[in-house]
Formats: sequence, structure tokens, C-alpha cells
Amino acid sequence: MRRKAERGQKSGAAERSVISELTRCCMWEFASVSEYVYYSLLLEEEYLELSEIFERAALGCIEHFRVLGGVILALGADPAFNMQIRQSRERWGLRGEPSVEHIEQMISSAAERERRSVAVLSRLSGHCGECETVRAVGCVISEKKELLAILERMLMS
Repeated sequence: MRRKAERGQKSGAAERSVISELTRCCMWEFASVSEYVYYSLLLEEEYLELSEIFERAALGCIEHFRVLGGVILALGADPAFNMQIRQSRERWGLRGEPSVEHIEQMISSAAERERRSVAVLSRLSGHCGECETVRAVGCVISEKKELLAILERMLMS
């Protein structure tokens, strides 16, 4: 009986850890929406194609935020978040239009965000419970990998 209770405690702790990590991923998605819309706005006049890539990425992050929030709900928790406000133009040292160096920093920052999310979600995907939930997380991972490939190609060109 004691072993069963200990296994239950370990299982509960593991589930809380998964929920905590998923909540962190949700916060990253929400923060990414803010960053990617900001990048899109900064770039839309001079770099329309890049601006549109960040705009689509922001829309994807909204969907990922929704999917991961649904996974958290399916695991029996509430997707409660504590967000920080995005920093301003001064973070990038911008005065006027972004330079090529600033744009490379934006792309590099976005790629790092996506790499981090893919790593955490890939690790968690086996701990998310039922098949539908695992498929939902798998779709988010797949979409993030697609965006990461685009960002990495841009960094190489």
C-alpha cells in the first residue's frame, strides 16, 4: 500500500512538472507573438518578405499558445500565466530603420526561441497523456521546426 502511494506521489510530481514546463512553453509562445509582431512592424516598409514571415510566425504562435493551453487543460490544470512586457526599440539600439546587423539579431533571436521550444516540447511530448494531446503537441513541434528551418536559411544567406 505504501509503495502504491509513493508511486502516486511520483506520478503526481511528474505530471506537475510536465504542466509547469508546458505553461512555460505557453508563456514563450505568448512572448513570441509580441516579439514577432514587433519585428514585422519594424521591417514592413523596407523588408516586406521578412516582415510577412514574422507576421505568419506570430499567427502560428497564437495557435500554438491555444493548443498548448488546451493540453494543459486536458491534463487537469489551468493555463495561468505571468507575463513580462516586451522591451522597446532601445533593446536593439534602433534609431530609424533597422540595419542588416539588427535584422540578423532579430532572426537569430527568433531561431533561438524556436530551438528552445522544440527541445522542451520534444522532451515533453511523451508525457502528455492521451493520443489526441500528443498529436496536438506533435503538430506544434512540426510547425516550429518548419519556421526554424526558414529562419536558419535566412541566417545562412
